[in-house]
Amino acid sequence: MSARKQPRIARSLIDWKKQDKLQFRNFNESVDFHDVVKCILMRMLRRKHPNRTRVPIYSEFAMTDEGIGDIWMRDEYGDIYVWEIQERITKKWNRMIVKRYEEVNLIIVPLRKMPKTIGLLTKRLKEYIV
Repeated sequence: MSARKQPRIARSLIDWKKQDKLQFRNFNESVDFHDVVKCILMRMLRRKHPNRTRVPIYSEFAMTDEGIGDIWMRDEYGDIYVWEIQERITKKWNRMIVKRYEEVNLIIVPLRKMPKTIGLLTKRLKEYIV
């Protein structure tokens, strides 16, 4: 158990209707694998952090001014994490996304490096769980 004091999270900062909901922004077949990865990652995060009051998790939802990430989570200590799942990670994209999320903990999930089978994918995604 951490020695950090756990802050009380105001219920008004939690959008109960959108929490834990998988949001899709693009219905093109080319992003199907992206959505599968996002779904599994969100499920793994919720299993690790089952308390919805203390740890809200959203997808494609702008909770603050940091922008809209694929997955957004505030942990029980108040630290914010954003996951970006990306097929093509260029230097330009990387600079832009790091600047956009400089105030939060950014986790980039390189889609091209993810296995296509569910068992292997789940094992690999454990590296991205906080």
